[in-house]
Amino acid sequence: MHLHWCAKEGSTCRRQCRRAEPWQQSWHWIPRRLRKPVKKQRALYRSQTITARDRSSLPGEEKAVAAAGELCKEAGAKRVVPLKVSGPFHSAMLKGAGEKLGEELKHVTVHTPAIPYVANVTADYVTKEEDIKPLLEKQVSSSVRWQQTIERLIADGADKFVEIGPGKTLTGFMRKINRDVAAVNIDKYEDFEKFVAESKNK
Repeated sequence: MHLHWCAKEGSTCRRQCRRAEPWQQSWHWIPRRLRKPVKKQRALYRSQTITARDRSSLPGEEKAVAAAGELCKEAGAKRVVPLKVSGPFHSAMLKGAGEKLGEELKHVTVHTPAIPYVANVTADYVTKEEDIKPLLEKQVSSSVRWQQTIERLIADGADKFVEIGPGKTLTGFMRKINRDVAAVNIDKYEDFEKFVAESKNK
């Protein structure tokens, strides 16, 4: 199931991206007084990925995002960084891709989660099988509420987070969200073995 719908999502997203000429920038600081003029950039999209208190990303067409970035700099932004991405992921520019994913998911059977998980669309727990497919479709074009998701888990008692995959991007974000919890990156199998061994010793 996982490989099937991921492949469909990826191919659909690529088609959308080729038409959209997308661009993203990372906004390390977005002042309140700047939000209104920034919203006037017609080729920007409302979806915004919030990764930490001082960092978020904004998708949109290149010229509009560049203009918004200049406005942020003028208002005192510490840093505005263009991101090297292949598409405007988690933005309204990919709504069509999400709808196509929803059509594919009609052929997939899901069940009530044995372990509730937090969806990055809502930063809330998913406990019912009827909520799974709509949220998977929506996450393609919705903001990623990463910071709120992590804060929710911490509030509910989570004190150790494991990032699985190359790089330590999310582990770095964790330090900005809350330094009182442990964050571990597993990049290769040796990292996994080390993590398991250390966990058993505690």
